[in-house]
Amino acid sequence: MMYKDEIILELKSYFQRHADIYEIDMAFLYGSYAGGYPKEESDIDVAVLFSQEMSEERAFDLVSTLSVEFTDLLRHETNVLYIDGELSKPMLHYNAIVNSIPVFIRDFTRYADIKFKAIYQMEDFCIFGIKWQSDIVMTRLEALNRA
Repeated sequence: MMYKDEIILELKSYFQRHADIYEIDMAFLYGSYAGGYPKEESDIDVAVLFSQEMSEERAFDLVSTLSVEFTDLLRHETNVLYIDGELSKPMLHYNAIVNSIPVFIRDFTRYADIKFKAIYQMEDFCIFGIKWQSDIVMTRLEALNRA
């Protein structure tokens, strides 16, 4: 199992060489390896934000390619998360951007903007989303009880 510092160095080196090829604007190590508490079975989580919006198919192809390349490079199962510019998955994108270790930042101003956007969206989500999530969980639990 690789140590966090080794993973960070490998990812930084990779993105310095390949960010232009894959049109990557930002990349983050997040999850258990970033937090410093991985288990032997933990995968490595990397999130990427591309330089421009693209079709879901193109993003899927790039993310799949990156996942395979990182798994080979790091010799450990690696999952890559695509972060869209709208941050359409507030909780997940917040964790990937705010609770992470940046391993590649092309433009610091854009990084600051996207980080603030993630924070603001999460604040809004915490205000309105908790009740919504709770209602969904209760509805599902009630359905399970009736099953």
